[in-house]
Amino acid sequence: MKTSFTKESKNMLRAIVALAAITMASTSFAQESVVAIGKVSSAGAVTHSSNTVSGVVTANRPAIGQYHVEITSTGAFAGTSADDFVVNIGVEGSFSDDITAVANVQSPTDDVLTIDVNVGAVEDSTNLNLAEERNNGFFFVIHRIPSSGAVDSSSRYLVATGTAGSGGGVGGGISPQGYALAGSRNSAGNYELSLSKTGAFIGDSVNDYVILLTVDGLGPQDKIIRGDGATAVSDDEVLFDVRVDDAQDETSDSAVIPTDRAYQFTIYRVSGGTEPALPASKLLRALGSVDGSTGDLINGTTSFSGGMLTSLRTAEGDYEILITAPGAFADSLSSEMVVQVLVSHNAITDEVPCGRATVVDADTLRIDVGTADVEQSGTDQATAIDRDFFFLLHEASASPRSDMHIGRKRALTKMKGDNRYNLNSAGQKIRVKAKGKRGKYFFAVENDGHVIDDLLVRQKGKIKGVKPKFFRLSGGRQNVSAKVKSVGYSVDDMRPDKIILFQVKTKFKPRDERKGKVRLGVSSSLEPTSRDTSLARIKKVD
Repeated sequence: MKTSFTKESKNMLRAIVALAAITMASTSFAQESVVAIGKVSSAGAVTHSSNTVSGVVTANRPAIGQYHVEITSTGAFAGTSADDFVVNIGVEGSFSDDITAVANVQSPTDDVLTIDVNVGAVEDSTNLNLAEERNNGFFFVIHRIPSSGAVDSSSRYLVATGTAGSGGGVGGGISPQGYALAGSRNSAGNYELSLSKTGAFIGDSVNDYVILLTVDGLGPQDKIIRGDGATAVSDDEVLFDVRVDDAQDETSDSAVIPTDRAYQFTIYRVSGGTEPALPASKLLRALGSVDGSTGDLINGTTSFSGGMLTSLRTAEGDYEILITAPGAFADSLSSEMVVQVLVSHNAITDEVPCGRATVVDADTLRIDVGTADVEQSGTDQATAIDRDFFFLLHEASASPRSDMHIGRKRALTKMKGDNRYNLNSAGQKIRVKAKGKRGKYFFAVENDGHVIDDLLVRQKGKIKGVKPKFFRLSGGRQNVSAKVKSVGYSVDDMRPDKIILFQVKTKFKPRDERKGKVRLGVSSSLEPTSRDTSLARIKKVD
């Protein structure tokens, strides 16, 4: 029996399809490796936080300089161990100081994950060879390592990552949201980072941002680093202070000396609550933890399919992590590789890390990590020491890539062209049988790049034999024919992996045409040479 649908029922079906798409996006988001992110005050209160496990984030300070951060969510951590998590801590502060932090993961229960954070002054005047507990605010980002396979590279929180030179300028950096990113040096060891875009930060506050910092270096060194999540926020700009100090100056064993040093930064915006959201970037490349005494990898993985992660101890306090993946780094630059390192320890300590990532060849990347004791009296050099640590690696590269799919049916699974990129429509051609004068088919555009992008859809060359009309279906039916046929139709703010569906309706021209051809192209606004094409051949059938 043939079923007929009213206009209202058709609209209801479209709404159901849209809801299913949203649900799929939420499910994809749930794979993000970030478990929780936020800021804790010196008193031990959570100032602002967000999590991806529909949980509650709390903190407390049982003693001076000792903090506990807890994420509570029913069943969220069942089957996990302490080794399944990577913690990064950023010490809050916009003035030169000797405060550092270390962290440790307690054995989780099914419902609760607890992170111990110990904050202290490494240049303690009471005992020059020991750190002293201090109360100080800090930022935290907690990732989960998947039980198997590659880690999801996406994040909805990341707003900037990059490297900055000792002169303050940003060498390699990116903002997935398209914010202008800049760095400067105010004085020795006193740096500033800024994010700017007209109207982008309306309603934001200084507590909405988290910053992670790591001193750039090879081998153990004696520099410590700290920063403010945001020192000033306007509608159009956010400013961050960064301070680098020498914690092992022989002339002043109880004080630090501001000093210039290259560093690496990773900045996040804390979204309130646990609401689902599409990722803004796909920049995470690896994460893990290393045993300081042996150099062995405790746990870790990469975001590359088939990628391998290994580590070794090359000398006391000196480590080498290798990432191998066929062709993964063919277009990568060392200046765009951003490492965050944190010493893993369960008590206050005066040891600090540094790190640097280097592209070795198209298949290999090396991360050098150093850990050192910075409070040895009577010397201006740090002392190498073995210590466990956590690490994160991001790639500050947009890698723009636009992708076009085409098919006779609207289902993406029935379309051709996924992950095929060319200008001659190879593998992206279809034949459409038109009954009478009219035919129809579908196409979709997808952002296969690593950050948010605007994609331009445009007719390519002369259309033969037919008069096409182009309709955007995603987000409500909209006739976009005029722009597709002229300057191009821009699909704005396309997040990574986002797909927009279109329909093409064709009508044969008045003369006795029986064949037609429509060629379309899509390009990236970040890199206009990143293009893809499709071709539909329409044939009239009686």
